[in-house]
Amino acid sequence: MCATQPQRLYRMCARVSTPMVLGLLVCVLVAAAPRSAASAASAAADRTATAASTHALMERSMGLLEADRTQEAATVLDVVLGREPEHADALHLRGVCHMRTGALGPAEAALRTSIAVSLGLPQQASASPSVGSSGSEVDVLNVDTSTGGLPFRVGNYYNSLGVLYQHAGLREPAVAAFRMALRANPADVNAIGSLSHVYDELHQPDAAVWVVEEGVKASAWGKELVSLLGTRHRS
Repeated sequence: MCATQPQRLYRMCARVSTPMVLGLLVCVLVAAAPRSAASAASAAADRTATAASTHALMERSMGLLEADRTQEAATVLDVVLGREPEHADALHLRGVCHMRTGALGPAEAALRTSIAVSLGLPQQASASPSVGSSGSEVDVLNVDTSTGGLPFRVGNYYNSLGVLYQHAGLREPAVAAFRMALRANPADVNAIGSLSHVYDELHQPDAAVWVVEEGVKASAWGKELVSLLGTRHRS
């Protein structure tokens, strides 16, 4: 996903009832059931309202990012993370906000955490763009996927992490991040193009061509990738 034009990750779920309807529902339950049942209904209504509010905030943050109103988007995302510190999509977009403002350390921390949360890994957050991990921490750039693939949306998180490392001039971790993105979605045009470009920067033209060729095989976007392939030449 391009850092300046994040694709939509969150689609709104079915609209919930209005607060008035929810209030009436709770009242009926209170009148017809014991206090414990009424409390459960009230808690369920609160959770529904909170979830609806979170969805709305996420939609707003994405709209603000698409309009290049980064600071306003960051403020909205901070509200979401204040409620749900492990909201993966909010962490991801908060990382994008940090990246846009040049705060690469906090950007890396947020992006790595979004991946760790999504995959159920120990959370690792470095103070600045770096490679690997220390001690017993799990490196999100070296996740074993032999027992199953990566969720599609996690590929977007890895793509953003790769863009971060690419901007920071850290080409090797950028390669690792983009390759992880392609494990989640082998036909991701953004990851394919970015990884091919990084290989060019590393003076590995054969690898740059191979990445695009593999993308052509995996993608329904064949024509677009063939056009990209035409700009690559084997040494």
